[in-house]
Amino acid sequence: MKNVNSYRAFAHVDAEKWTIVGYARKSITKEDDSARHRLLTSRITKLKTKLLCGKVFVSPFSNSDTEFEKRDRNAQASKFIESLKCDGTMEASETRMVHLAAIDYAGLLPIWRTCDHFKHKCVKEIVIDKGHRVEMIPRRRLLKDDKTLQLFRCRIKAVNRSN
Repeated sequence: MKNVNSYRAFAHVDAEKWTIVGYARKSITKEDDSARHRLLTSRITKLKTKLLCGKVFVSPFSNSDTEFEKRDRNAQASKFIESLKCDGTMEASETRMVHLAAIDYAGLLPIWRTCDHFKHKCVKEIVIDKGHRVEMIPRRRLLKDDKTLQLFRCRIKAVNRSN
């Protein structure tokens, strides 16, 4: 685990070879569209400013246990994306060399159920925001260490992501 300043320095040095891609997700809840828009905009801003994400993809109507292939496949998500300052849904994401950044583990949970998505060598590591620190999990560790995978399988109390 690194403090945020160390991570940011590391990200600048590594920027020529890798793209930092952020991912934000909002669960399917009863909030109105303006509240959902405000919360997602806050997450996008945090990923871009704190974790230096060059691109941010969102799933505006997706629960944490929804498989990635099934996220964002409705007209409501497509329409909502147009109003956000992001780079699209997960369906639009690129397969370049990336650091994948997220605010917590829960949004990435379905990837580790099969690990198929992470076997692509384009993802160098996962970066998780932990407040004043970030956890950087290398691809190799995720593929070989079952204890590390447990981080993505356990659901802890909700994280206040909008501050």
